[in-house]
Amino acid sequence: MIGTSPTVVQTLPAVTVRHQFERVITCNGGLSLAPLTDVYIAVDMHAGRQFAAQARHAQRGGTRLVTLNRDARALRERDVDWYDEFLELGPGEPSRATWGAFRYTGPLSLEYALRHDASSLVLVGCDGYRHGGSEDYFDGQQCARRNLATTAEQRTREALAPAFQARARLWPEVPIVQYGDPAFEIDSPNWEVRRCVG
Repeated sequence: MIGTSPTVVQTLPAVTVRHQFERVITCNGGLSLAPLTDVYIAVDMHAGRQFAAQARHAQRGGTRLVTLNRDARALRERDVDWYDEFLELGPGEPSRATWGAFRYTGPLSLEYALRHDASSLVLVGCDGYRHGGSEDYFDGQQCARRNLATTAEQRTREALAPAFQARARLWPEVPIVQYGDPAFEIDSPNWEVRRCVG
């Protein structure tokens, strides 16, 4: 799974040398690093619009495009109404039977992989949010666009980390190796961090 945190550019080449991947999932700006992946996930308006041309190119090459199911107008506004798969999220915490309500792309991508029978997972560029525009995802403007009241560290600590944690514990039989410089810790026997930035 290829995320879009800042360490991905340095980490991805080293990881691809170490691992053979059966399937690749990416999200948001990950198409610029892996243009023809197996699955591309975009759930927010910024990603849908900014990466629409890359997503169309990837789709023509066989990439499955995934987003959240929304009303038709919202799908058009996000420029994802032409995607292949529209996920129906559940109302609360995830279970093995139902999707969780969480809408951040990283944990959602992890859950997608787990629900599609991943036997093991390698995460690259899934470090969490960091303080400062150049250290954040996309072009450093997503916080302003979303009018998020919390800091990057708060979003990582209070939202991302618990979401990754819940998904790791729901699938304890699936080993997950996280490469990079994560801004959070996961306490689950199937989760391993390998600090690597090049």
